[in-house]
Amino acid sequence: MLMRLLLSTNPELPAITDALKTIKLSENLGKSVSGVVVTRVRDDEHELAIKNVQHILERPVICIIPEEDSVRESISLRDAVVNTHSKCESSKAYYRLASMLIGKHYPEEINYKKSFWQILFRR
Repeated sequence: MLMRLLLSTNPELPAITDALKTIKLSENLGKSVSGVVVTRVRDDEHELAIKNVQHILERPVICIIPEEDSVRESISLRDAVVNTHSKCESSKAYYRLASMLIGKHYPEEINYKKSFWQILFRR
């Protein structure tokens, strides 16, 4: 049975190099990385463009999670950004990713009072 994996990385060259090594190792173990989630994206000149990440890793980038102050704040609060700042762009990106992974459409208007996990695992 071929197991498919989802890889998470950030758009900096050392992280992309590690992600490429992870893809090669996974393939050697008979597993396939089907897509990449790029986190901590700031869209500045010090990071690789998403198209370059896709080209280097030879895998589609299925989700981009922006870096925001709310993410750092949620880390200091020891809680997920989707719980502490449910309306920020990073939270919305995580909601879209969760919806995609479970095969559901991400609604434009969402009840942010529900937790991330309630929405992900709702019946």
